[in-house]
Amino acid sequence: MLMLEYNTVMSGIGIVVLAAIFITWDLARKAERLRLGTRRISALILVGGTITAMGFISYAFSFDVLSYALLVTLGPVLVTYALSESGLVQPKLEMLLQVALMVGSIAISDNRMLYTLLIFSAISVLLLMDAVAFYVHTPSPQKHLVRFSSWLLVVFTVLNAIKHGCALAFILYVFSVGIWITTLISLEFYLRGMGRNVQEGL
Repeated sequence: MLMLEYNTVMSGIGIVVLAAIFITWDLARKAERLRLGTRRISALILVGGTITAMGFISYAFSFDVLSYALLVTLGPVLVTYALSESGLVQPKLEMLLQVALMVGSIAISDNRMLYTLLIFSAISVLLLMDAVAFYVHTPSPQKHLVRFSSWLLVVFTVLNAIKHGCALAFILYVFSVGIWITTLISLEFYLRGMGRNVQEGL
């Protein structure tokens, strides 16, 4: 029963993650239009992020290993490719450390095969967070908030590896996603409030 409730709530959070991905895509589209003159990269971010979010949701409702594995593997690959090709976000040592801690947590999980798939989806979300945190034109307050959110996600993955579905890990995940989407919304309002001049500074 506990695991059923955990999966149900995680599916609800998956919908919130999907909303955050859409906002991230919109912000990337605006930055990309001014900096790159193309919208193809932001489209890949949207597709890759959406695939990952659908993996979260499908896992909660009907766990099919093959379809879930495909979703959570393809999604992060598309997101990583889009970010690397855009040139708008450069890899940082902090980002590499976060990914290393996530991947390393697989070794302490009870079900390594399942947790490997979960880590793929978590890394996709982490990359989207870090895309905002390490983008040079992100305002300082939002930059610090998203960095904090990304570290909460990392701690969640480690704690969840130690004890899958534990309450503390779940709470950290909720806070992480909550801070992330709140920061993204604040960026949208910031751009709308300041107008074209600020958008040109993206």
